[in-house]
Amino acid sequence: MRLAAFLLAMLIACSTPAVAQAPIINNIVGQASLAVPVSPGMPVLVNGTNLAGGSSDCPGPVVPFVCGSVSVTMNGQPVPVRFAVPTQLNTYVPADQPTGSVTVVVKNHQGLNSAPFTVTVEQYVPGIQRLSDAATNLLGFFTDSSQRAISRTNPASAGQEVTMYAVGLGPTNPKVAAGQVGVAPTASMPIVWVGTGRSPYCRRDSAAD
Repeated sequence: MRLAAFLLAMLIACSTPAVAQAPIINNIVGQASLAVPVSPGMPVLVNGTNLAGGSSDCPGPVVPFVCGSVSVTMNGQPVPVRFAVPTQLNTYVPADQPTGSVTVVVKNHQGLNSAPFTVTVEQYVPGIQRLSDAATNLLGFFTDSSQRAISRTNPASAGQEVTMYAVGLGPTNPKVAAGQVGVAPTASMPIVWVGTGRSPYCRRDSAAD
């Protein structure tokens, strides 16, 4: 009799569906700077728990608003979701987002919404994109004229022209929607310093993704 009761208890426990858990946002930072504030059009990382049910990658050329059954809104406006894992999402601030406080809400794979999370948006938040570097930590993303990444094994030399990949340089003209592939110049010319000297030449193009 005890064995039958034990087996019945096990069957009940195994058949009980998992309790749905709401997503929790811990912080939101710029993908390049890993800090706040963020700026219009910038790719950002949403860090937290219960954000997604697994790992989903949703590349362009047009990044979708739903990735792995996960969606994000900023001030009620849907935004593209580039990838989703249980503890992190990659999404974008809308290119036309006004500056100020922005409320972010995540809807996870179970259809539950997070509590609203507030992040500050500013017009200019320059940050250099990064590449992983096995030797130490992270390197800024620069390429030479042959489109080879500048690294410790392929260092830049004095007088060499290099391309820098950065975000948060302000609006483009024309605008490129966040999460879409496109090329447009920034509305204003950024100033670049190399070491203690100002770069003598700078051509700016913006490619959104």
